Amino acid sequence: MLRNWQEVLDLLAIIVKIPAALIMKVEPPHIKVCLSSHSHGNPYEEHEMAALGTGLYCETVMATRAPLLVPDALADPHWRNNPDVKLGMISHLGLPLVWPDQNIFGTICVLDGRENHYSPPFLQLIQQFRGIVERVLKQIYYDEVRVHEEAAIRADDAKRVRLEFAAIRDREQKALQAIKESKQRWHFALEGAGDGVWDWDMARNTVFYSKRCLELPGFPEHKSLVDFAEWERCPHPDDAATVLAEVQACLDGCIPAFANEHRVQAGGGWKWLLTRGMVVGRDDAGRPLRMTGTYSDPQAGRSRLAGTERPPGRTGRHADGGIAARHGTDRRHGKDGLAGPPGGRCGPRIEHAGGQYHPVIVEPEGSHRGYLRARRRQAADGQRAGRIPAQRQGRL
Repeated sequence: MLRNWQEVLDLLAIIVKIPAALIMKVEPPHIKVCLSSHSHGNPYEEHEMAALGTGLYCETVMATRAPLLVPDALADPHWRNNPDVKLGMISHLGLPLVWPDQNIFGTICVLDGRENHYSPPFLQLIQQFRGIVERVLKQIYYDEVRVHEEAAIRADDAKRVRLEFAAIRDREQKALQAIKESKQRWHFALEGAGDGVWDWDMARNTVFYSKRCLELPGFPEHKSLVDFAEWERCPHPDDAATVLAEVQACLDGCIPAFANEHRVQAGGGWKWLLTRGMVVGRDDAGRPLRMTGTYSDPQAGRSRLAGTERPPGRTGRHADGGIAARHGTDRRHGKDGLAGPPGGRCGPRIEHAGGQYHPVIVEPEGSHRGYLRARRRQAADGQRAGRIPAQRQGRL
């Protein structure tokens, strides 16, 4: 743009044979030489600044917003002391340059060191050049307006986004506070009724115990957060398989919840507790993420030492009757009523394999299932049972 303007100024100076053709830009309290023709005898340098209020030709052009022709300043008392006369420029022809919003940009002018009335064709030519300059100014102006409008829109959008995020944060804080208060009320209600709360976070593989949950079996307070393997070791070995099988059934979605009465290690002995639980979170694929439940004392004050018999009717169960209840069997007895060997036990665990949690039943030598198989073989071949080295892993 400026390069084109410069070429036109140089051409004007050549056509009229004058030393100076200028585009001036007002920058209060000064006026600046924006562009100056590259012609012989031109006393004005590009970017040169002059103070306003000193009687310059351009000041009158900008004030009147009309063309100004001064053929000979020396012959005109009003202009003979003009600052440009001191530079030898005694004739002047100037036109105002105006922004689209009607603010003054500056002037376009030509100056000569001799008297010059400038012909009508030249006046028409310089007016055409002014039109070209003002069209460019119009484009610049509306480009800047668009930039400012877009910036304002972006600022409004940013403000709206900030307000929306602030509202979201506020709602989240209120929701978290409501959840916290609800959880506190829930814990208060449960623990007020004597129940303790536990929570299994499968992503972190940790189990959280509430204070009451620790008190029931007599766990130390520093055990409020343990890994699942430690929780898995809590049930009595004779009860563990049933407990973990029902946990797995709940994890697999076979049952909505479980409730199992079993013995838990308490100090140097064992204590009967009723454990309830349900899955409270799953991912998009249906895999369990969190399980929550409670411990409660099925008969307040009733404790059992290690090896005590399960009271009549005490079987593992869940919300709809339980695995052991449905099959009508105690973990210590087979379906045919044959008692397992003393000390027979199952050592279950829940493993994560292939994206699932599985209880794995390890049946050591002498377990009740191996014992029953041996008894049946004895009946078939009439031989006396010997040592049964049976050890099997299976998935429930």
